[in-house]
Amino acid sequence: MTLQQLNELRKESGIIKNLKEEIETFADSIPGGNISGMPSAKSVCNSKERRYISCLADKEKLQKRYEKMLYKHSEAIKYIEKIQDETVYNIFRYRFIKNYHWNKVAMLVGGGNTEETVKKMVYRYLSKNQ
Repeated sequence: MTLQQLNELRKESGIIKNLKEEIETFADSIPGGNISGMPSAKSVCNSKERRYISCLADKEKLQKRYEKMLYKHSEAIKYIEKIQDETVYNIFRYRFIKNYHWNKVAMLVGGGNTEETVKKMVYRYLSKNQ
């Protein structure tokens, strides 16, 4: 796994949360009306039915995007979970899964580590394990 992939993971974690919320609230935005599949007007389907079908298609697209991002996210988490060194593991978890800033990561790891120290630990780990 590269630093670029891990940074994408960090950015996508916020998107995943937003997508999940959007999918969960999607039902509220779907218009009501006759959705039985039987035409309620002289035309094959009325405008409410077309909007409903369109909303369902949008929801399905969101769901597929969410599942794809979740899969990528889980693959990165599996990579991070394989890290043997507890300090390095925590740095990766705080930075790339929990999306904390480097300063907060250094503070949480403790041991007198600075922002630059924890960054360097990540870079060294990635260079050794690629």
